[in-house]
Amino acid sequence: MLLPVFMRNQCAIGEVMAKLTPHEIRSIAVAAMVDPRSVRKALAGQPLADLTVERIRSALAKTGRSGLLPASTGPNTPQAA
Repeated sequence: MLLPVFMRNQCAIGEVMAKLTPHEIRSIAVAAMVDPRSVRKALAGQPLADLTVERIRSALAKTGRSGLLPASTGPNTPQAA
């Protein structure tokens, strides 16, 4: 079963859907030393602690999937007014 993960993109398309299997999500979570739910939250662009986001970002970079993580993930990211 593939889980859809949406990422915001700056291009005209708006959202690009990438497919990650549960095994891939668990592998990223293990590499980042976080819970798989945190990986799903980060990929969905939901706020997480900065350290958690950096761990996930590093794990995604090692697997060549660094483009999946939205640029504006984290609790201290300024929100548009």
